[in-house]
Parts: sequence; C-alpha cells; structure tokens
Amino acid sequence: MWAAAAGPFDFGNVADIPQKTKIHALLMQQKKNIRLLISLILMLGVTALLFIFSNTKSGSSVDRDLFLIENLDKIDRVLLEIS
Repeated sequence: MWAAAAGPFDFGNVADIPQKTKIHALLMQQKKNIRLLISLILMLGVTALLFIFSNTKSGSSVDRDLFLIENLDKIDRVLLEIS
C-alpha cells in the first residue's frame, strides 16, 4: 500500500476533507467579518470626527432683524395665497 506523504497535501483521512473544508470556510468568513467590523468602526469614527470639526459655527446666518415686524398691532389678518 501507499504510505501517507507528509506535506501540504496530506489531509489525513479522506472522509475528513468535507469537515476540514467547512472549518476553513468558517474561519475565512470569521476573518472577513472581523475585517468588515473594523472598517465599519473606522468609517463611523471618521464620520463623527468630520461632523464635530465641520460644525464649528453654531446658529443661523440669517439676520434676525431682517424679518422683524415693527408694529404687531396693525396686523389684523394673514392671507395665504397659492401662486
């Protein structure tokens, strides 16, 4: 009979090949999930930093005196028209 060769193609028992393939696939999926999780955390961190540093000016840039009504007593109705 042939002796089992020790090397990169030595899988031991032939019946164990599907089980080893499943384990290998699960390990590869786990590595992929970890890589994706790290990418998600990094992107969330970059997004948070951009949000914090880009919002340096708080408040509106519209002058409040522009829409100030001087005499509210003269207003007796409000008319909304569709144009």
